[in-house]
Amino acid sequence: MEAADLLKEVYQLMKNCGFELSRPCRSRESCFDVAVRKGDVLGFIKTLEDASEFSREDASELMLLSRRFSAFALLVSMRLSGTDMMDDAVYDRHGVMAVTPRTLRYALKYGMYPLVEVIYGNCFVNIDHKALREEMRRLGLSRGRLASLIGVSRRTIYGYERGLSKATVNIAYKLEATLGVPIVKPINIFKSRRSRRISRSMLRRVIQNPLLRSVMRKFRELRVSADPVSKAPFDFVAGGGGLKLIGGVMTEGGCRRVYETSSVAKVCNLHTLFVTDGHVDDGLNVPVVRWREFKGIRNVDELQQLLNV
Repeated sequence: MEAADLLKEVYQLMKNCGFELSRPCRSRESCFDVAVRKGDVLGFIKTLEDASEFSREDASELMLLSRRFSAFALLVSMRLSGTDMMDDAVYDRHGVMAVTPRTLRYALKYGMYPLVEVIYGNCFVNIDHKALREEMRRLGLSRGRLASLIGVSRRTIYGYERGLSKATVNIAYKLEATLGVPIVKPINIFKSRRSRRISRSMLRRVIQNPLLRSVMRKFRELRVSADPVSKAPFDFVAGGGGLKLIGGVMTEGGCRRVYETSSVAKVCNLHTLFVTDGHVDDGLNVPVVRWREFKGIRNVDELQQLLNV
């Protein structure tokens, strides 16, 4: 399946399942293709024929957006390093979940979430530690007794009880056979993975554009938390004092980027801001301000007034 066809399939599937979607982000190389929302569920989705094409930098920026806006991040692919991906499984690509289109379809249409997580070619499952502890109490099984029945250590059972360890598929099968109840926990692919760390090298990235450097410096002066991004239609994400916004610096021929950014902002319920040191095009219907005006802002309240918040 061609990349464009895969995006079209995913786009139509999400739309048919009641999601609001942004414009596809194609103005420059992006870590996501579309932003999606349904009720309180917000996410960023990237489609690639082969998940191995998704770089560590892509993943770091996508996780940054996910963390900033409490959104899920999902990569939809057919293969990983040339090998077909399994359905009903979640793959880890630099900390971002990756699934097949069929896995996504079953989760959306039938609420059937994948059970298996593939890590470095090995299959694991998450144990429902609450269900495990409850069944152990009900059956009067000690940690040591259960460990001997399924052939693992007491320390391993302790890890399952506390939700600290994943189990192999074989061990999970033995646990369920011994306890007589399902204890494998489905993986919610529409949930933000807050525990994942963002690459520090990405956060220290050198900003080449001098105007963008000045804008980021101004955010620091205003004590507004802001991060630069390069794999999105926008150049920065910022927030503070109840304000959440995305935006960038205007360049020649940047209208497509502005429209894509505005579309993402609409789906994510964010404000937009573009700064220019040249001509302001009033026909864009988004906040575009000259640098000298932005430089003169003294506090967050004045920034909010500028954005008509």
